[in-house]
Amino acid sequence: MACIYKRGGIWWVKYYQRGSRKAVFRSLETGNVRVAESKLKVLEYHLETGDLHAHTETPLAPFLEEYLEHVRLSHPRTTFRNTLSTLRCTFGECCPPLVLPPHGRRRTPSVPPLRVEHLEDITPHMVSDYLRLRIERDRLNAKTANNVRAELHAMINWAIEHKGFRPRSSDYRNPVSQVKRHHESAPQIEFLSLEQIDEQLAALEDERQMQTMVAVLIYAGLRRAELTWLTTDDVDIEKRLIHVRAKTVDGKSWQPKTGVDRVVPISNALFGHLSRYRRHLTTCPWKFPSPEGARWDPDNWSQKLAEQNRLHGLGWTALH
Repeated sequence: MACIYKRGGIWWVKYYQRGSRKAVFRSLETGNVRVAESKLKVLEYHLETGDLHAHTETPLAPFLEEYLEHVRLSHPRTTFRNTLSTLRCTFGECCPPLVLPPHGRRRTPSVPPLRVEHLEDITPHMVSDYLRLRIERDRLNAKTANNVRAELHAMINWAIEHKGFRPRSSDYRNPVSQVKRHHESAPQIEFLSLEQIDEQLAALEDERQMQTMVAVLIYAGLRRAELTWLTTDDVDIEKRLIHVRAKTVDGKSWQPKTGVDRVVPISNALFGHLSRYRRHLTTCPWKFPSPEGARWDPDNWSQKLAEQNRLHGLGWTALH
């Protein structure tokens, strides 16, 4: 016995599986009554023949807690933080790891989080609507929306592999795979001209460490995190090479964004800056230590550079 009903513009079905008194409610993922009736007939056939797709019931909160622990242990810290932020916005503070500490920076989207009790409650229509509203109300760009989609897709793939996840619908294995990606515009990349490079380096003449770090970004093409994770062993002045490689320092591990080590040659222009540079501290392992002798936080370093540039009327930062 099965029947359909409409809720929020979408048709749903209510039915009982053989041998069970518990009603099952499932979205039919359509607002068209004819499509809903067609799906109802298919469902009734499977109920009659006994080969109805059996779904799992995975409570969301404990699953998220376990999944986040997996990400924390198997991925770089930045990846874990991004996943944590994405899932907090998407599902709210529904389990202990997603509860923001009192001193944490709170981002409150205008779109309410998805309220689901089980992982199987997530449907393509639900995720698609959520991303559309985030784009409309929170000015989420297409790339960020696609990143959220990718995070949710990876999460459910992990549930399929490690938890035997089976969705309520037999039309797909992973509901997020049915959500279309948003079109991303080609990025507009801006480079400093030769004249602007000279202006930038001249503005930092009295800040030798900052000047050298900026020169590494410009002439070696390193990312900020790669720059701040350089140790003295990574920079070989004699062979004119910079080694960008995975490492563990003081119990903290790091690897390049691509997961691949590489070697970058030191050009003549960069060689001059590195040759003149002297660390203010010689007892720490970092090539460019912070004033406290620790590893620079990339955001703090960028903020200091931005302050210096503002003093000299320069309108760009380390990310532009």
